[in-house]
Amino acid sequence: MKYKFVRGPTSDVKFEAYGSDANELFENAALALSSVMCAVRNVKPKDSVDVFVEGKDLQDLLFNWLGEVIALVDIHSMFFSAFKVRIQGSKLKATCFGEEAKPKNSLTVVKSATYHEFRLEGDDKSGWKATIVLDI
Repeated sequence: MKYKFVRGPTSDVKFEAYGSDANELFENAALALSSVMCAVRNVKPKDSVDVFVEGKDLQDLLFNWLGEVIALVDIHSMFFSAFKVRIQGSKLKATCFGEEAKPKNSLTVVKSATYHEFRLEGDDKSGWKATIVLDI
C-alpha cells in the first residue's frame, strides 16, 4: 500500500503514507499530496522539475519536501503524478514528473502540510510510515 486517507478534522485532509525505505515513503507522501490537489491518473509525466530540499532531520525534511511540492505546483503551474526521490542524510534530491496544470484535473487547493498529528516512524528494516494532515 502506498498511502491511505484516514478520518481527520473536517476542514483538513489526513493521510498515512508508507514505504519500504525513506525514499519510497517520501515519493508516496508526495503522490498522496498530489492526489488531493489533482486527478493524478489524468496527469501524464511528460515534463519534469528537479528540486533540492534540506531539513535538520528526516522528519523536518519530509515536512519541507511536502511544502516544496505544494510550492512547485504554483511556481511551475504544473500538476505532478510521479516522483523520484534520493535522500542522503538530511538532504533530498528529487525529480517531480507531471504536466501543465489544467483546470479539468484540478481538485482541491492545499495551503500547506501542518504539524498537527505530523509523525514519521520506522526504519529501513521494518518499513516507514508517515501521518500527515493537510490544511485545505
